[in-house]
Amino acid sequence: MNKSEQRELIKLEMWARVPYPDIGMLARAYSALIRSTDTNASRNVIIVSAAQIPAIIQHPEFVL
Repeated sequence: MNKSEQRELIKLEMWARVPYPDIGMLARAYSALIRSTDTNASRNVIIVSAAQIPAIIQHPEFVL
């Protein structure tokens, strides 16, 4: 992962930890970050991070 991908992933993980996070916003943000990755390795790391919160993966706005 490059530095900008790491920075954005950290931000999303922090947003996911707040009480009552906006799951729709997180689903859209994770989707955008996954689609913008340069390598498959980066993509896999982000998908694993998103999968830690099942509500994100199941959300209809989580589109790969």
